[in-house]
Amino acid sequence: MAAVFAFDDYVLDTSLYELRLRGDRCPLARKPLDVLEHLILNRHRVVLKDELRERLWPGVHVTDNALVQAIVLVREALVHTPAPAVASVRGRGYRFVRPVTPRTADLDASTQAWVAALPDRSVAALARFAEDELQRRSLRNPRSA
Repeated sequence: MAAVFAFDDYVLDTSLYELRLRGDRCPLARKPLDVLEHLILNRHRVVLKDELRERLWPGVHVTDNALVQAIVLVREALVHTPAPAVASVRGRGYRFVRPVTPRTADLDASTQAWVAALPDRSVAALARFAEDELQRRSLRNPRSA
């Protein structure tokens, strides 16, 4: 599901597949953007290294070095946050630790208020549900997708 997430002076727009800093596009390759999106969607917990490898490189043997390089590129792109955005959990994985605001500009006011009242993990669950629902609808009626 396409989503927009704001944190500090950054905006991650998954529908446009871009990261912006104060409106300017930040050059970031596909895999680091995928890593950033996955970390933001799962910011309520530590994301294990194995999970990132399986999710972002399915069926491919990937060394720790490839994952570390993607994390380095994400951190370099997020250098303007007041504090580090991606924390390492030694021997386990990574966690996105900056406050995030899901953008809901396309929703009506009552839905925006409802989403704003949800805890972070509920927003991630809602995003996954909406993605699944859109996928089901497109399979039932390909013309409306």
